[in-house]
Amino acid sequence: MPVVGDGAVGLCGVLAAKRLGAERIIILGRHPSRLEIARRFGATDVVSSRGEEAIAAVKEMTQGGAESVLECVGSEPAMATAIGIARPGGAIGYVGVPHGLC
Repeated sequence: MPVVGDGAVGLCGVLAAKRLGAERIIILGRHPSRLEIARRFGATDVVSSRGEEAIAAVKEMTQGGAESVLECVGSEPAMATAIGIARPGGAIGYVGVPHGLC
């Protein structure tokens, strides 16, 4: 399960995914100290790129897209990334409405 964002909400998403039994948790973020915490919380993979590069990396890791994605940033680019890495028919959980979409 990819988690977009390595802030407090994203880290809670990693914890929740681990507790619910996710075998693979991919954290997307750029802050080394937060990514280390995410690994301690159960993240198995890290993607530090953004945009199309991040989408391509996650699609390769998941063989075409993820069944479930957590968008934990609340911005339009983060939502676009979440949509880009979800497989057709996949689910995206998000917190709030991304800026610029309301």
